Amino acid sequence: KLLNMARERGVAVGIGHPYPETLAYLEKNLPLLEQQGIRLIPASAMIALQAQVKDAL
Repeated sequence: KLLNMARERGVAVGIGHPYPETLAYLEKNLPLLEQQGIRLIPASAMIALQAQVKDAL
């Protein structure tokens, strides 16, 4: 769901806990996500990007 939302809206916010399953998923799939143009960034970076866009308008 989160990946589809990111593709549709351009951004999506999710949380990830450092459980073994989460870390294994990221280790396996992060390169594939990056190939699809999906980046994981901290929420603070997304807020800063949105502020830049708002200031540019």
